[in-house]
Amino acid sequence: MPASFEAKVKNITTTKIEILKSPLPSMLLGSMERFYKAMEGKSAQEIEQYLDGMIEVKQANLFNPDTDLASIPLNTESKQFNAWKVKRPQSLNPKREPGPIHLSRYMQSRRAGIRTFADAPVAIYPEDLIAGNVDVAIVGAPLDMGSYYRGQRFGPQAMRNEYGAGGVDMNTMVNPSEVLNIVDYGDIAIDNMSTEISVHHVRERVKKIAETGAIPFIVGGDHSLEYPDIAGLADVHGKGSFGVVHFDSHYDAGKNNPHWLTHGQPVYRAVKEWHVKPENFIQVGLRGPWPGAEGFEWMRNNGMRYHTMAEIEKKG
Repeated sequence: MPASFEAKVKNITTTKIEILKSPLPSMLLGSMERFYKAMEGKSAQEIEQYLDGMIEVKQANLFNPDTDLASIPLNTESKQFNAWKVKRPQSLNPKREPGPIHLSRYMQSRRAGIRTFADAPVAIYPEDLIAGNVDVAIVGAPLDMGSYYRGQRFGPQAMRNEYGAGGVDMNTMVNPSEVLNIVDYGDIAIDNMSTEISVHHVRERVKKIAETGAIPFIVGGDHSLEYPDIAGLADVHGKGSFGVVHFDSHYDAGKNNPHWLTHGQPVYRAVKEWHVKPENFIQVGLRGPWPGAEGFEWMRNNGMRYHTMAEIEKKG
């Protein structure tokens, strides 16, 4: 604290001065150095008013049980409460043997028929995955409420329409569809009024796929889905039994948000709940303004590994 500033605030209560230890001064003016610079021309009274304003902002940020909802009340009497995720009973469908189904009358399904992920046959129930000895079940999760950017829910639809999603990979000369039994497992139902309720169901569906022995391949959807995807696998294989390689501009381990889960927080929850051991979580391609120093410190303190984009550009 500069001597000139300290002299001006000597008669201001210690309680008010404590606000300077919060992030607010830096948030308002960029840094503490700039904050003190801005205070040079102000009187002791003006500085106290400024401190009062920051204290008011800090208090207004906090939960107030008299005015705020701690949880969102739902109408549990609604006869449609779970309608968004009720499964169609197999008894309502024509009787058939379990197993994947091709949705085209032609041998070359790319040129006609109903579009599926990588032109794969369709499976609907876990019994289809088991009977078809399925290796990979590609499933859509059309959720975009976990971020304020809308449109990710159209990802599964767009990927099904992608013509070049199947065939030989020129780098390995392998056609995945020839060495793996791959199916389109449809989309997971989403409650378009609630991210929290939706990800709970996504976790259930991912778990059901993994229980059959198939690998769940999720096409989303915003980044909040990383949490139920990881948790669903941990429910089957055990917490901390596998690692995660996370390609992203950001580390998505934010915390202290009013909502427990958003597109910027799935990594924090997955690690804090021990679904994946932090030393087995690898971040690749970090760049831009986030994480800052605090985020990198959190990763280092938890033993996580990360590779920034500058490192990727240098080393490949």
